[in-house]
Amino acid sequence: MPRSLYRDDEGSRGEFLKLLAQQGEEPSFLRRAKAAQGAWDDLLQRCQSDRDALLRWPRMHLGNLARQLNGDWSRLRPLLEDDRQINALQGLHVEWNGGPSVASNSSSPWSTIRSSLKEFVLSVRRFNDAWSKRLQGVDLGEVNCLRTEYNAYYPIEKAAAFDCENIEGLGFVPLDIVTVEFLATIFPPLTLPVLRPR
Repeated sequence: MPRSLYRDDEGSRGEFLKLLAQQGEEPSFLRRAKAAQGAWDDLLQRCQSDRDALLRWPRMHLGNLARQLNGDWSRLRPLLEDDRQINALQGLHVEWNGGPSVASNSSSPWSTIRSSLKEFVLSVRRFNDAWSKRLQGVDLGEVNCLRTEYNAYYPIEKAAAFDCENIEGLGFVPLDIVTVEFLATIFPPLTLPVLRPR
C-alpha cells in the first residue's frame, strides 16, 4: 500500500478529500486501496489459522520430547547430526511455548528420547506435506483480482481526485500478484532435524 494517500502539498483539494473521508464519503481510490488491503489481511489470517491447526501434532511431539529432556537439550547430541540441530529444536520449543524449558521430574516410562525424537520428525514430515497441499489449494482469485484492479485504476482515480496530470508524481507503487510460492515464504515448511545414523 502507498505510505500516504494524501500529500501535504496537495493543498485545499487534499484537505477536502480528508474531510470527505472523515464523514464516511471516501473517494474511490481510497476505497479501492482499502479493499485490496482488506483482502490481503483476510488471506493472511486464514493461512495463519490453518497453519496453526496443522501444527498441533508437531507442537505436541516437541513438547513431549522437551519434557523427557528435562531441560537438558544436550542429551540430544548423540542423536542429531550437529549442535545446530539441537539449537534449532530448542529455539522452536521456546518460540512455540513462549519461554525456555522448565526442568521437571516427570518422564514417560513407555518411550525413550530417541523414539520421541523420531515421532517429532515424523510429525514434521506429515505437517510439511499437508501444509504444501493446503497452500496449493488456497484461492487467490479475489485478492489478485482486487490487486489487478488497484494497479490499473488507483493511480487514475487518485490523479482525477487531485486534478493532477502527473500520475508518477503521486508516488504510486503497484501491488505484486500473490502466488503460492510467495505465500510459502511467509508461511514456510518446518525444517526437518537431521538425525545421526545408528
